[in-house]
Amino acid sequence: MTKTSYKRVFFAFFCLSPFFLLTAFRDYDVGVDTITYFLEYQVASTESYTIRGTEPLFSYLLIVFNSLDISFRGFLFFQSLIYYLSISLLASFVPQRTVITYILVMVSFGILSFGFSGIRQSIAMSLFFVAVYLWAYRSYSWYLALAFFAFFIHNTSLVAFFIFIFVLVASKFSVRYLLLFVFLLSPVFSILDLSGLNLFSDLSIKQNHYLQADEDLLNFKVPSSFYFVLFISFFILAFKVKNRSLSVRESANTAERVERMVAWGAVIAACFFWMAMSVRLTDRLAFYFVPFAGILVSWAINSPSRSYVKIAMKVLLLLILGAVFVIVNEILLFSILG
Repeated sequence: MTKTSYKRVFFAFFCLSPFFLLTAFRDYDVGVDTITYFLEYQVASTESYTIRGTEPLFSYLLIVFNSLDISFRGFLFFQSLIYYLSISLLASFVPQRTVITYILVMVSFGILSFGFSGIRQSIAMSLFFVAVYLWAYRSYSWYLALAFFAFFIHNTSLVAFFIFIFVLVASKFSVRYLLLFVFLLSPVFSILDLSGLNLFSDLSIKQNHYLQADEDLLNFKVPSSFYFVLFISFFILAFKVKNRSLSVRESANTAERVERMVAWGAVIAACFFWMAMSVRLTDRLAFYFVPFAGILVSWAINSPSRSYVKIAMKVLLLLILGAVFVIVNEILLFSILG
């Protein structure tokens, strides 16, 4: 990682620090399952504690922290720290002046508020984000190792790691076709018969959707807003296939690989959000890929520079993103404003 990249990561974490502090020092009753994990943590180092059958690494994490006489709040601090650090790490692919845009996308589509509820999944997501970063620099063995660890912390992470293999294949295709792909295929998932995907419900994972907002928020506002923001971003980037704002430590070939990885990852997130209209669990899977959309939108914001048309499109995207932030987070904003 270059010195400039370190600055972007640090700046992103600094911007995220209020969310980090809120997540790390929250009460135990904040979050759908936090109190349940607290009760499990209380008995983690006792003989009566039963190791999770398919997620033993999470159990051993609890045992280690408990045996070191670290409070549950200390465990929440650890969970929050690695979560926001990993999100910040992916900001190394974002131009410095558009880090705020990257974070705005994260906030708008739930990945930050999710840190309050998805304790196990947020740890698995942290490993996924680090794995993706390492994959970008061809550290494939680390990617597989982190996939192994993440699976035994939160089983559904296997789906995200497996689907990312699709990115390895899809990234061989030109970015030119991505606009057509996201436009034609993403909404199709909302009208297909997705009964086969109900097998996900057998995983018995409780879900908290966007601060337990109403059904319309999940079934229409979030998927359609996400799709629209992504569509406009692709449309702006279509004016130039190569993203000159991308800065990586390797060759131009690596930059192209990262560009395609981000684009396809954003498309996958859009597909999962559309599927969430029919299968509730898929929004959980979309969270793994939301950072790709954040990177893509920040590129689109940074891309227009010369033409008045491009500048107008950039302003339009900023206005749309601001409107989406208000629409998606209206319940939270109204509760804060009283």
